Amino acid sequence: MSFIPLHVYSGFSYLQSGLTTKKIASLSKKRGYFYCGLTDNESLSGVAPFYHQATNEGIKPVIGMDVQSEIGTLTLFVKNEEGYRNLLNVNLSIVNGVLDLETISKYSKGLIAVYPLEYSTIRDKSEREFASLLYKYTKSFDKTLIGIPYGDETKEIADWGRKFAEAYSYLPIAFPHIRYEKKDDAIVLEIVKAISEKSYLESTSSVGNSYFFEEDDVKAFYTDEEIENSYKVAISCKKFELIQKRGTLLHFENELDLPSDEYLRKITFEGLKKRGHENENNYIDRINYELEIIHRMGYDDYFLIVGDYVNFAKKNGVYVGPGRGSGAGSLVSYCLGIVEADPMKFDLLFERFLNPERQSMPDIDVDFSDINRGKVVKYLKARYGSERVGHVLTTQTIGAKEALRDIARV
Repeated sequence: MSFIPLHVYSGFSYLQSGLTTKKIASLSKKRGYFYCGLTDNESLSGVAPFYHQATNEGIKPVIGMDVQSEIGTLTLFVKNEEGYRNLLNVNLSIVNGVLDLETISKYSKGLIAVYPLEYSTIRDKSEREFASLLYKYTKSFDKTLIGIPYGDETKEIADWGRKFAEAYSYLPIAFPHIRYEKKDDAIVLEIVKAISEKSYLESTSSVGNSYFFEEDDVKAFYTDEEIENSYKVAISCKKFELIQKRGTLLHFENELDLPSDEYLRKITFEGLKKRGHENENNYIDRINYELEIIHRMGYDDYFLIVGDYVNFAKKNGVYVGPGRGSGAGSLVSYCLGIVEADPMKFDLLFERFLNPERQSMPDIDVDFSDINRGKVVKYLKARYGSERVGHVLTTQTIGAKEALRDIARV
C-alpha cells in the first residue's frame, strides 16, 4: 500500500512512546511498508540506531523531528544533506533554548514541514489568524503540508483541516501519530505518563488510536490523496543517506611549520629518547613500521592532536589515565606520552589497534579526571575552534528492575 507511517515516536521521546527504534523497524517490515519515519519530540538521539535497524530490515528510513513553536508542533523531514545539516542546527537551537521564527526560517532549506493538527492551537484563533501564522512560520520550507490526525474523536478537526488545506492551497497528508504497536497498548502511554507525573492509575487497560496501522484502518479513514501524499513525502526524502563521511580531519599546526608526518617522526623519536630506548634497534624498527602505517592511512594529524591535548592536560593539573584499549599497543602513542604502558615490554600488538585493512578511524581511549576536565575542553575549543569540538551524548535507559518497580507503583 502507498500509506507510509511518518509521524512515529520512539523511546527517545522520553516517556512519550512504547516503541523502541528496533521495534519500529520490525513492525514496518511486518506491515509491509517500504518506508518509515522517525520524528521524536525535539530529539535526534534515535536517528542513528533507527537508520541502521530500518536499513537492516529492508526499510528506507525517513528522518525527521517534532519541534515546538508559537503555533504548536511542527514536524520537519530531511530531504537531503542540506536539510540534515539544517535540522542539526534546529536541534542545537532547541538545546540552547533559542528556537524562534528567525531560527526556523534560517534553517528551513532542504526540509519538508508538516503541521500535525492534533496539536493545533486553532481553537484559540480565527481561521485567518491561524493561516497567517502558519504561512509566516512555514513559507521558507521546501514544502508544507497539513497533517490529518486519525480517529473518530479527531474527526471534527480532521474535517476542518481538509477544508483549510483546500482553502489555503496546502496538501493534506495522512498523519496519524504512532506511539505503540496495538490498539490496547495505549495503556503503555498511560503508565509512562503516570510515572512522569508521579500519579496513579485506576485501570490496567486502555485503547487508543496511536498504533501501527493495518491497510484497512488507513483506507477507512483517509482519502486516497492523503494516503498518496504520505508516500510522496517519503519519496522526496529517499535520497538522503545518513551513513557517509562528513568533513575532514583537522590539520595540526606545528611551530616548525613541518609537514605533519615529518613533525610526528621528530617528536616520536624525541619521546623515545625520553623513555630511554633511543639506542635499541627493536624499538627503532617498531617505530618506523608504525609511522609508515600511520602515514599511509592518513592519521599523522590525528596522533599529533591526541598527543597535544593529553600533554596539555598533564601539564595543567588534569589527571590522565595510563591508557586503555587497543591504543596501548602503539609504540608511537607511548613515545608521545598518550599511554604509559610500554607495548614492547608487554608484547602488545600494534595491528590490533591499526592496520591497513581497517576501514574505520583508530580509537585512542583517553580518560581524564572529572576534576578540571573542563580545562581540556576549553583548550580544544580555543585551539581548534568551538565548531570543531563536540560532546558525545549518552542516553540513560530505564532498567528492567526499575521499570517493574515504577509500573507496580503507578
